[in-house]
Amino acid sequence: YFRLIYATVKEGNYRLARHLLMPRSLMKGNGHIDLNLRHTINWSPESYPILLIEGTGLLLIKDIKADTVSDPSVYRKEKNRAFFWRPEAIRVTTINFLTPVYWDFQKQLHWPMVLGSVFIVTVFIFAGVGVFIRQNLLRFLPAISIIFILVYGIHFAAGFLPIVNADPFLSSNDKIRKNYFRPELGHLVAAAREMVNPTDRVLFMGEERDWLSPELLCFNLAPVECVFHNPDSHEYTGIANVSRLNASEINVIVSYNSKHDLPPGFTNRYELNKNAFIAVKQ
Repeated sequence: YFRLIYATVKEGNYRLARHLLMPRSLMKGNGHIDLNLRHTINWSPESYPILLIEGTGLLLIKDIKADTVSDPSVYRKEKNRAFFWRPEAIRVTTINFLTPVYWDFQKQLHWPMVLGSVFIVTVFIFAGVGVFIRQNLLRFLPAISIIFILVYGIHFAAGFLPIVNADPFLSSNDKIRKNYFRPELGHLVAAAREMVNPTDRVLFMGEERDWLSPELLCFNLAPVECVFHNPDSHEYTGIANVSRLNASEINVIVSYNSKHDLPPGFTNRYELNKNAFIAVKQ
């Protein structure tokens, strides 16, 4: 189970803006995936693709086919169209803000700004013409507002349709397995939800700068006592420091990309791979 992020780079001059990267999930099995490189900020006739892959296991690329733009002079138009219609992507920051939509990416003109400006100009035109012909044309303002809201709403819906949950009747654990933007972590969290008992005391062990994974695990295990590993302390705390447990109280460890060894007395009960497993105290 892999997480794939695709981008384009230019030799000696490129940047990877995290809020504009396009992540995809690759699940176990055979299949194919289509990548639209126009959605990447460095896409141009001089750029080349780069794939960033996160996960543990074997990923075999059997064949690659590429379509190119026949006329390099139209790449700017192609890129603007792509950034206007690019689908929304689920990221860590989605809960705080959505992916920006551009009317003109090269000029950094955002779609809401352009639409809002056209709305204001339209209102002023109606007001000015109304004064000139001595008619109150602003009575049409509600209808004008509704039209602009519909235009924005239709575009908004088009961007969200590709990520709409098409399986509303799946169980919560199956939804976690299928829809987490980090497939490995989704399978690990779902397994923990199925294995952990209400009386267990859980410790999450992960990468040092990974703040999201422990938060996700403990949130999904609530109200089970769940804390985060701290190699410099024998007392661990959880979300908002509400849960506090000593090392001796822990009886379940969920490990995800951790470089630390299991404490004595723990053995693996579930293993997705060597970097994602659940251990219990004997």
